[in-house]
Amino acid sequence: MESDFELFQYRGAWNLASVSPRCLQIQAHLKFCGADYKVVSCNVAKMSPSGELPVLRDAAKLIAEPAAIVKHLAANGYDLDHDLSRLQRAETRAFVELLRSRLAPALRYSWWLEPGNAAVAAEMELPREVRWPLRPLLARQAQLAAADAVLQQQRMR
Repeated sequence: MESDFELFQYRGAWNLASVSPRCLQIQAHLKFCGADYKVVSCNVAKMSPSGELPVLRDAAKLIAEPAAIVKHLAANGYDLDHDLSRLQRAETRAFVELLRSRLAPALRYSWWLEPGNAAVAAEMELPREVRWPLRPLLARQAQLAAADAVLQQQRMR
């Protein structure tokens, strides 16, 4: 029996299905919707239109970015919010925005900027196929992106 969807996501670690909160978000959404899907674990997002995972394959269509995936699922009958009032939908969107704008930069800070965590994060986040000299460069790029996210967060206050 073939699944309706294929979810391409980063490999798991620490007893999690994936090291990426974005991938976990989509996997949870698919489970809560009762969708029939297959997980494809990978650490290379070459086929992704955005260059990042998760990516959802629905027939021949590839959908990247969690918001676009959730929107696509809702348009195809997998809407977790179908029973909510307009007020409840607005509250849900506000909560999601809070998580995106506050929690995500804090998580990036913890992974990439706290002393001692960057090496562990690089080991878990970067594909094993990436070797020296590219590996330390990509790890440094992730650290700089985390620092930028934290600085942007500070500017918004």
